[in-house]
Amino acid sequence: MVPAHGFVSIVLDYTHDSAGANFFPVGSEQRAALEAAASHINSVFRQNLGDIVNDPSTTTTVIEGRSSTITIDPEIGYANPETGALEIIPDVSVLGADEVRVYVGSRNLSDNTLAQGGRAAAGYGIGGTAFEVDLVTAVDNAAAAFNAEYERGGPVMSSLSSSVSIGATSAPFTLNFGPTVGHLWFDSDTDNDGDRDTAMELDGFWHFDHTSAVEAGQFDLFSVAVHEIFHTIGFGTSKAFADQVADGEASGIFDWTGPSVTSLLGTGENVLHTDASHINLSLSSLRLSDGLMQTPIMAPSIVSGARREITRLDVAFLDDMGYSVIPEIHPTSVLAPVIVIGSLCHRRRRRFASPAGAA
Repeated sequence: MVPAHGFVSIVLDYTHDSAGANFFPVGSEQRAALEAAASHINSVFRQNLGDIVNDPSTTTTVIEGRSSTITIDPEIGYANPETGALEIIPDVSVLGADEVRVYVGSRNLSDNTLAQGGRAAAGYGIGGTAFEVDLVTAVDNAAAAFNAEYERGGPVMSSLSSSVSIGATSAPFTLNFGPTVGHLWFDSDTDNDGDRDTAMELDGFWHFDHTSAVEAGQFDLFSVAVHEIFHTIGFGTSKAFADQVADGEASGIFDWTGPSVTSLLGTGENVLHTDASHINLSLSSLRLSDGLMQTPIMAPSIVSGARREITRLDVAFLDDMGYSVIPEIHPTSVLAPVIVIGSLCHRRRRRFASPAGAA
């Protein structure tokens, strides 16, 4: 677990990993690297997430002595990182204030996919008793109370709209879900032979030690973990992110409309990769740790032998999504070309061999 630090905290949950392949044994270098990746992301937040107390959420509205009670019962779940099965959290109030819980594990992934991460799935049930004349107001009040609690004061991960009816009266509503949980798994079949790799094979493919330079030919678990955890908190996967993307389906070129990114770069044009979920590989930005130029952590691919950290541009995207973040993202950054290698896919980190002579 990653301890809370007064703001949004990524909390890693190894329940499924420990019961399954145990990719992250207690005391291992790979677990330490994953914890370091979560801490690296936690360090950029400067906001709180509200505590969820009511599951379900029940609201009573009284109008001229008439009492209407509406109950909204949320269903929040995640993909089991070992099996892919949907796991529903029985009571969301188990999450602590500021906590985003990420369930981690491993599984056999095909082709060049290194890892996959994503946010929670959300659903709900709604019911209650109401007078038809008061239905619209009662449902409005219930939805407002639900959203005030379940948005948690953070960016909206998903938004669900519908309506309920009594007689001829229909009451529309929209429910918003903020950051709650996510899922994350790493490739455990790196040679794509259909069998889970041995410990020796995994140790030869992954670079587990986040405190040492990445060995040539190995893929840095720390860098991949930071990238995928960004997806679990909504980067490329949430309504808050999608609301800032200018439609580019016809052209395949996606612009970004958020003010923090456009201020940092001087433009929002062609900022996104063609999947509209990652940063364009042609961009570079300053690393937070030392001010050196680097391909952003949220570019869609990484080469072997490389380590990446969070850049100002990565944090600017979080700022535009609605997270409160450190103020250091606003000094001038610059654009610089980098080599684009291969084709890339949505919401996953892919691997490519280093170019000749690269480390």
